[in-house]
Amino acid sequence: MDSDGEIAKSTASCEYSITLTAAEWKEAFSRTNRKMKSGWRKIFAKKLGTNGFVCTPRFDKPNIKKGERKQKCYFLICRAKCTTRICGRQFHIALPAEPKAGDPVLLLVRTYGEETHDGTIETAQLQMQGDACLAMG
Repeated sequence: MDSDGEIAKSTASCEYSITLTAAEWKEAFSRTNRKMKSGWRKIFAKKLGTNGFVCTPRFDKPNIKKGERKQKCYFLICRAKCTTRICGRQFHIALPAEPKAGDPVLLLVRTYGEETHDGTIETAQLQMQGDACLAMG
C-alpha cells in the first residue's frame, strides 16, 4: 500500500539484466551434471529482490540446453510467478550462452503482468529449505 491507502500496482512490462558472480553461479549450477543445484531458487529470488520487486517468486523447472544441435536456443530458460493470488507478475529469465568457468553470469529478465501487493489482504514468504530449515530446529 502506498501513503494514500491505495493498493500498489505496476503494469509496466520491463526488461533488465541481473548479474551473478562466478561464486554465485557455481553455487547455483553444476557444470559436471549440467543441472541446477538445490539452492538456485534462493539465489535467483534474492537477485530479483534487489531490483525493487516485492514479489515472492515461485520458480518452474529450468530448461537447460542439451547438446550442440540447437545453436540458436538459449542455454537456460526459467519462468517464475508471484505466489500471491492477487498479483499477476511473471518473470522470464534467460541466459543466452553457457558461461565460461570463472566468469560472471548476465541473466536477461523480462517481467510481464500487473504487480499488485496488499499486506492486509494476503502476505507471502519463501519456503525455508535445506540448512536454513535444519537450523530452525
